Amino acid sequence: MGVHHAAVNHTENDIKTISKPELAAQSATEEVSITSAHTALPAVSLIRKGHRMHPFVMAIATATQMFAPVSDAVPKLNVEATCRGSVEADKEMGLSLPQSFDKCMRDENSAREQLGPIWSSYPSTVRTQCEGEAISAGEASYVDLLTCLQMNDGSVTTSVTTLRGASKKKRTSK
Repeated sequence: MGVHHAAVNHTENDIKTISKPELAAQSATEEVSITSAHTALPAVSLIRKGHRMHPFVMAIATATQMFAPVSDAVPKLNVEATCRGSVEADKEMGLSLPQSFDKCMRDENSAREQLGPIWSSYPSTVRTQCEGEAISAGEASYVDLLTCLQMNDGSVTTSVTTLRGASKKKRTSK
């Protein structure tokens, strides 16, 4: 599910998919435009004819694109805002046992602590997917991140969490 970049030659109007290293390796004097396959934005010219890019700058640009590592550290999430929103939502729903802000923060911090020793043992694809789910809709939750990891990879065994925190999956009816 990688992002592909298309190089557009405006004189011939053909489109072909090329990788970032191939794009960087093209002659600096050629006009190269990039459009995202996921947007309808017009092509933007990156390098104009006659303007040479210094080889050192081109090497740096290529190297930074080739080595974009997935972090081995647990991501930093703003769970305080999410806990505040969760407490308000509990009140609005009229739950008989709403969760307090302090309890929500304790659950979120506990989930973050549990993630520390196991985070790097999961494949980067699973970590990336779960991080995306844990921050969906602008509501960040370590509880959701931990739950996602536990449910998505059967090769790493951890006990299932009983934490509620600001998890989007904790919402219950009256």
